[in-house]
Amino acid sequence: MRIFLTAFCVIALSMTAIAQDGADTNATIDQISEPYVLGIGLQVGIASGGIATENAEGRKVNPDFWFLPTYGAVVYAPFSAGSKIGGRLDVGVNTTGTRTRPYEFYGGKSNWEGYFIERYTMFCIAPSINFAGLNVGVGFNFPMKAERWDPESSNPHHVIDQELLKSMAMDFRIGGMINVWSTKMGKLMVDISAKYYFSGLYNDNSYIYGTESDNVGIRLSDWETSKILNLTPASAHIGIAYLFNLGF
Repeated sequence: MRIFLTAFCVIALSMTAIAQDGADTNATIDQISEPYVLGIGLQVGIASGGIATENAEGRKVNPDFWFLPTYGAVVYAPFSAGSKIGGRLDVGVNTTGTRTRPYEFYGGKSNWEGYFIERYTMFCIAPSINFAGLNVGVGFNFPMKAERWDPESSNPHHVIDQELLKSMAMDFRIGGMINVWSTKMGKLMVDISAKYYFSGLYNDNSYIYGTESDNVGIRLSDWETSKILNLTPASAHIGIAYLFNLGF
């Protein structure tokens, strides 16, 4: 009887070990066979807002808002199959701006009610790292168009000479990719981003509203010798992106 019990126990243990080895092998095969999925698609910004972050004495700003601030292509490459960390590359057109009140009685108005809008459109290449949906990166922006206009005036938009602008402005950006709909074909994402153009947009001493001013716009310091602040806007946008899944 003991011989039969001993033999039964040996067989049972052997079967358990074989089953466990089979499960481990299947898990390893599943892990190895998990495809690498690259995301490639398009993004469109829906709405954006921006404001200048530095102001000379006697000048003020307000936030400005506009639609369709960005559009372009986006590539997302996870660092490994199934990884929640990866690299993202945005290539497209970005817009930033602010609402500027250059002095108190601008446009013949009192109490800082007069203002004009500044708007800057740039071609941008922006690499970033994605940490499970959180993006952190840097944008390299090349000026395409710059305008300044008073929305309450009949005067046409003033086109800013691109020679006054940096040939490449840099921004620090942080944002998020929120997956709202997934299929085997791809993913629809809500794209949120905030940017700070830390390099400034203008060449040194080129921004005409970067000097101190009194309430009627007269400069309080000499243009040639004073320190002229650059235009360093911050902006945020919300949009959508669709990434097609390319499996390897």
